[in-house]
Amino acid sequence: MRRVKTTLFFLLISLSAFSSDSTKVKTNRFALGINISPDYCFRTLSNNDGSQSSNDVINARNGMEIPKVGYTIGVGLSCAIKKHFSIEIGVNYSNKGYQTVYQDIFIAPSQVPDPAIPLRFKSRYNFSYVDVPLIAHFQFGKKRLSFIASTGVAANLFLFEKAITVKDFGDGNVKKDKGLSNYIYNPINISPMISLGCNLKIGKNVTLKLEPVFRYGVLQIINNPVTGHLWNVGLNIGGYFCF
Repeated sequence: MRRVKTTLFFLLISLSAFSSDSTKVKTNRFALGINISPDYCFRTLSNNDGSQSSNDVINARNGMEIPKVGYTIGVGLSCAIKKHFSIEIGVNYSNKGYQTVYQDIFIAPSQVPDPAIPLRFKSRYNFSYVDVPLIAHFQFGKKRLSFIASTGVAANLFLFEKAITVKDFGDGNVKKDKGLSNYIYNPINISPMISLGCNLKIGKNVTLKLEPVFRYGVLQIINNPVTGHLWNVGLNIGGYFCF
């Protein structure tokens, strides 16, 4: 009899622990958060004038340009409209762009090598924007760990483009030159976004969010015969204080 009572006692403890872990978590109406997203950034190129010379430029650039690492960081304010639906507006700073592979500098066989001339170089193009996103969140589940699907759009306000040229002299000496671009880029872009991730409720007022996100600039960045559209894939990490 004592063994039965002991078994029932531990069974009740186990059920109580399971019940407390799966209890519904109260949803707060507002949440203020900080988000940071390391991004894999690149661009797509478009031919604006339909010429063969523009196609040649696109083919040449596609052969030497590759993605680069960027980031998006900012704050957001979320408002719960219903139990499973909320709207968020925010302000972010984003670093987008692309880079080139190393390109060798041609030296004629008869030319005496000049130590002041690098053997190869590569360039990194960093586009800085202020983003103002408006995002709709759809949340599934009422426990501490829930899933979230999001879609929205951001207005991208262009700040500047900075080019970094890395020069390799072949003797271990590497030099970096930095400078702002003289190109006239379009001041505004629009970037739809989509993401799917999870929320983890920590205590009564703190939520952590983790979600892969894709963003694409639908407007061209410059009005040239060859133009580009910036895009990035990131892992958005957010911490929210709910109230």
